[in-house]
Amino acid sequence: MRSFKDINQSGLWVYYTGLLFAFFMPFGKQLLLPFIVLFLFSLLISPGFGKKSTIKKSRNYFIIFSSFYVLHVTGMLYTTNISRGLSDLEIKASLILFPLFFILSPNFLFGPRFFSGIVTAFFLGCFGSVFFSFIISSIQYFETGSLYVFYYSNSSYFLHTSYISMYIIFAIFSMVVINAQIKGKTIYFILSGFLIFYLNLFSSKSGFITFFLAFVLMIIFLLYEKRFKRSVFLLIGALAMFLSSLFIFPESSGRIKVAVETIKTNESELKQSGESTADRLLIWKTALELSRQNLWLGTGTGDVKDELVKKYLEKGMNHPAQLKLNAHNQFIQSFVALGIPALTVLILIFLIPLWLSFRKKYWVYFAFILFFAFNIMVESMLEVQAGIVYFAFWNLLLWIKMQEKE
Repeated sequence: MRSFKDINQSGLWVYYTGLLFAFFMPFGKQLLLPFIVLFLFSLLISPGFGKKSTIKKSRNYFIIFSSFYVLHVTGMLYTTNISRGLSDLEIKASLILFPLFFILSPNFLFGPRFFSGIVTAFFLGCFGSVFFSFIISSIQYFETGSLYVFYYSNSSYFLHTSYISMYIIFAIFSMVVINAQIKGKTIYFILSGFLIFYLNLFSSKSGFITFFLAFVLMIIFLLYEKRFKRSVFLLIGALAMFLSSLFIFPESSGRIKVAVETIKTNESELKQSGESTADRLLIWKTALELSRQNLWLGTGTGDVKDELVKKYLEKGMNHPAQLKLNAHNQFIQSFVALGIPALTVLILIFLIPLWLSFRKKYWVYFAFILFFAFNIMVESMLEVQAGIVYFAFWNLLLWIKMQEKE
């Protein structure tokens, strides 16, 4: 039996804790937190940690990425709601911890085995989270007899449906891209079918759009790789599962129809609606008005929500004010909170890898950035741990893997 020292020296300790971390990511912060600590600790005690052996090209981007957190620390200097600001810094801690630990870790820890294992574990974690939610909904169905226990917020026990939808779509896309490294592909194809079928039940508007965006990218990727026969089989199967779910559970797509109608509604009617798309349209307009009051500094790290609520009340937006909603757009949220510097850094965090991944034809990273960038245009995902940990981990890992493609 191998000793702990031997396992640690070979990098297997990082590998095993990484698998656990990736698997439990779709299970929410309560279950995930211990595995974040365990994974970061395994990096800390790994051989070569602190010797700056990470690819040199990674460091400049890591500095840009970390500066987003530094701006939030700076924003505490002129904030009045200190407790909320400190809470925000705590939630966003992964934005500084992951760059710090990744840049100080040796490259061999993140080799092909680690990457394919992490992708597989994350995919299985997505399935486990959804299947567990399915069991809970089934129990509720037998108790109530109502099919609505399978819809929208009831369909996902651990995460908001927008987040789990994004997780699933990225996981499936990643499995398709790296499937040559995965054993037992048939079972993963079956599990993917279940997850695609379930996407409709989540009734996430951003999830629907992200799925069709992924569908188009998958076609392009498979054609580029000249996997013609496989591409036809995979894509027809994926589309069939999604459309069959729409046919069996047509109520789920009703939120899309409501959203389309809402866009055509005038502002006075929007205020009375309470519908999520109506709230977003009003919130975006209001938040942008607030951002213009302090373009360079913003409201401060801890004051952004307080200032938004004040603005909502001034404009008679009672529903967003009661719920204390954020800007529901990360670019606008950061702009309001910390001004032009934060908005600029956030844009660079996405533009740089998007351009480089496209140029290097590293499609899994290109898709990840594209999916997340779209989703944060309708959700402030870097305000909650489910978005922060997901983005911080995958973005930095994929950046390191992309630097190996020369």
